[in-house]
Amino acid sequence: MGDKFDILFIVIYVFCFIGWIYSIGKVANKLNRKSKVENYKENLWFALYFVTLVILMDSGADFQNSERLNGWVRFVLVVIAMVSMIKLIVFSSKSLVQYETQKNVSFSEYFYEFIMILFFPIGVFVLQPRLNKILK
Repeated sequence: MGDKFDILFIVIYVFCFIGWIYSIGKVANKLNRKSKVENYKENLWFALYFVTLVILMDSGADFQNSERLNGWVRFVLVVIAMVSMIKLIVFSSKSLVQYETQKNVSFSEYFYEFIMILFFPIGVFVLQPRLNKILK
């Protein structure tokens, strides 16, 4: 991870991963006419999460100077990244279930989708066929 070339590939991977989560919510919410998730600011959460991850990855990539970020600054960035990620996953899972059921849903109704998106490797294989069916 000491090479900037490695960081570039990690940034591309993270962008694709977060982009997948973001696009689930964005497309499902756009297709949903009756019960859209309103006033969620998903663009802000997407940008905030991506920027904090890039800052954290860049600060941890230089092993010669590992103290580029103060411990408290790193802690705050991690908390911001976690909150942003949870907000994105909630938005995406709620939008998906609201599109499928065509009604407002509570957290218990979209908890399964939340877990599947949270555990990305399993969630891709479980949710992607449903997403492909929605887009057809």
